[in-house]
Amino acid sequence: MANLFDYLDWRGDIPITADKLNDIDRMILAQLSYFDFSGFIEPSGDCFDTTFSVRELCEYISNPSHMAKFHMANDRQLADALAKSKRFSDILLKGPIEIVNSDREEQFAAVTALLPDNTAVCIFRGTDWSLVGWKEDLNMALSDHLPAQLDAIDYMKRLAQRHRGTIRVIGHSKGGNLAVYASAFAGEDLSRRIIETINLDGPGFSRGVIESPEYKRIEPRIRTIIPQSSLVGVIFAHTGKFTIVSSSAPKLLQHDLYSWHVLGSSPLTLTERDSSSQVAETALNDWIESLNTEQRERFISGIWSLFESVGVTEITEILRGKNTLVLLGAMSHLDDETRSVINDTLAQLRKSVKSSLLTAMNKKSPSESK
Repeated sequence: MANLFDYLDWRGDIPITADKLNDIDRMILAQLSYFDFSGFIEPSGDCFDTTFSVRELCEYISNPSHMAKFHMANDRQLADALAKSKRFSDILLKGPIEIVNSDREEQFAAVTALLPDNTAVCIFRGTDWSLVGWKEDLNMALSDHLPAQLDAIDYMKRLAQRHRGTIRVIGHSKGGNLAVYASAFAGEDLSRRIIETINLDGPGFSRGVIESPEYKRIEPRIRTIIPQSSLVGVIFAHTGKFTIVSSSAPKLLQHDLYSWHVLGSSPLTLTERDSSSQVAETALNDWIESLNTEQRERFISGIWSLFESVGVTEITEILRGKNTLVLLGAMSHLDDETRSVINDTLAQLRKSVKSSLLTAMNKKSPSESK
C-alpha cells in the first residue's frame, strides 16, 4: 500500500497553487514540525521575526556538520524529498519555537507555514522523546490547562498579530491536542479567522473543556484523523468529525504518520476502528475516571520517581526495554506507600481492561463469535 513518500513521488512536482492543500499535505506539515529547527531559532527577540523556506530547513538538517537530531528514522528521507519537491520546498516558515522546561514539566514546539493563498498554517509539534514531554502528557489527567496548552494560546495570538489572513491549525499527537485547545481558547476574534483545526491522532479533553462555550464555538471546524488501531487518539473525550485511516503498522505503532496508507491525494479511509482500539478506549478512559485526582497524582509521581531513580532521560529507553530489569529492581527500593500506589493503580487498570474485553465479547453477534 502507498504511503506519504509515494504521494510525494506522484504529486511532489505540483505546487499547491495548482492543486489545493489536502490531508496528505496536512500530515506532511505535521511531521515537518518534528524537524530540528533549533538552528533557526534566535535566542532573543520575537520568533516571528525569523523566516526560512522548507528547502533551507531540510538542507540544513541534512547537512552532517549541523548534527541535527531526527525524531523518527524516516524524517531524514522526508527532508530529502521535501527539499526537492516543488509542492513544498518554497513554502516559507516563520515563528520557530522550542521550549523544554523540567521545572514547569513542559515540552512545547511550534512553527508556522505560509501558504500561497495567504493562509497561515499553525503547526504544533507532538511529544518528543524527552521524559519531561511524556510527564506532561500524563499531566493531562490532572489538569485542563497545562503549560504547553497555555503557550499554544500565546503562540496563536502572536501569530494572529503578525498575519492578517485566515489561519489553519494542525498538530499530531499532543500537537493535535494543542491545536484544538489553542483554537478554542485563543479568543473569539481570533477563532473567527480559523478555517480548520486538524487533530492527527491526538488525545482529547475532559468533559469540562468539551462542554465549555469556547470549545463549542470552534467545534464545527474540528476534524480528528486517527488510525484504525488508535490508542493515543481515543484517550479522553473527543467531538467533531472523525476520519479513520488504514495503517501498515501493528497496534500502538500506528501512531506513526509514516505508517498511514494513502490513496491518491487522500488517506485510505475505513468505516470503523478495529476492536483493539475500541477496547483500549473504554479501558483507559474508565480507568482514568475510576481514579480521583489525588490517586492520579500519586501514581504519576510514583512512576516518575521510579524512572528518575534509574537515570532514565528519554522514553525510548523504556520502550526499547533498555532498563526493564533495572526498573523492576528499583521497584523494591521504593517506599512502601509509593510501591503500593503503583501496584494498586495498575491492578485497577488490569480490571478495566478485563471488563472492557468482556463487554466487547458480549457485544459480538453469534456469527462473529464462531
